[in-house]
Amino acid sequence: MGGGFENLCNKYIKFGRSLIEFGRSFIEFGRSFIEFGRSFVEFGRSFIEFGRSFVEFGRSLIEFGRSFVEFGRSLIEFGRSFVEFGRSLIEFNQWLGWGKTQIIEQLQTCVYTVGGGEEWKWGF
Repeated sequence: MGGGFENLCNKYIKFGRSLIEFGRSFIEFGRSFIEFGRSFVEFGRSFIEFGRSFVEFGRSLIEFGRSFVEFGRSLIEFGRSFVEFGRSLIEFNQWLGWGKTQIIEQLQTCVYTVGGGEEWKWGF
């Protein structure tokens, strides 16, 4: 009977060792999953960082575009100033022409009146 019991005990020990080995395999498998999870988290963080960089680049492009818009608006205002300056010059020139015409007409009227109807030549 001693041999049968020892034999049974050895089978339990062998089965126990198999369970231990199977458990170690599960532990190794679990560690692999943990490592995979960490890698996936790291990948996610890298992707988030890439996304943030991409967002920053987009914001920079928006600011660059706004600068172009502001520069364009400044050019438009500068152009409008030139248009107003040109109109002012035209008005001033017309005023000078009108003033010169008025002065010449007054002088001619005065000359004709004083001169008794004789025509004098004035150089204007």
